Amino acid sequence: MKSMGYTCSAREWEFSRLFSSVSGSDRGARRSPFVGCLTTILVWILLLAVYYVLAFLVPDFGDQFSWMKGAAITLGIAIGAFIFIRSLLKSGTALVMPQTTDSVRYLILDDRGLSVNFYNNEDVRVMPFITWEGITSIELDITKELRYYTGGKAYPARQEQRVAIFNARYPDYPPEEAKDLYTDRFTLLIKKERSPLSHTIIQIPQSWLLNGHFHHLLRQLESHSGKRIQEYDEQAVKYVQAWLK
Repeated sequence: MKSMGYTCSAREWEFSRLFSSVSGSDRGARRSPFVGCLTTILVWILLLAVYYVLAFLVPDFGDQFSWMKGAAITLGIAIGAFIFIRSLLKSGTALVMPQTTDSVRYLILDDRGLSVNFYNNEDVRVMPFITWEGITSIELDITKELRYYTGGKAYPARQEQRVAIFNARYPDYPPEEAKDLYTDRFTLLIKKERSPLSHTIIQIPQSWLLNGHFHHLLRQLESHSGKRIQEYDEQAVKYVQAWLK
């Protein structure tokens, strides 16, 4: 089966990981521990719904089993925390950090789908894989902090710490700034389902915008998936058109 790989430097690969995530893969590990937070809320809602249905159907149920409200919250937090921690541990053991002088095969396309090498680990049990037929849309945006897509509160100090660690690994290069928006780079959003968490966020190495790799990648994605790549919003249109010039 013929495949095509897109390679970048270890530095660009590490920067891309800071602004990438996957929760809609058909195979492999997932870089989405925030799914545990969503599970917490869903379990809590489900258990409360059961409580109120029983309270409506059974006389005096609410008085005798009021403890179920507290149990719903406790159980929801416990299950969500388990999924969150398990996702972090699984991602940590799968990750193979490259040497700073390495090149990494970041994206791999073949006739069946797209593999995203978030872990520098091409083991098929680890590397996230997305089948072409499951893709519902592909969008192009400027690079943003992940909370713009997944929701949640901004943590500037945490973002600054992550970028500072990255810069410390590559002292011979100009340091990157910790920003919410990077208007000189792009990110692909590959959606699998209508759920807001069922999509893959892929930050594109900046060098690909200059050496023709990104043009070629976009054409390949459209050809394989049968989907026309759209700009994410009006802001993205402005910067995409500037890049195309």
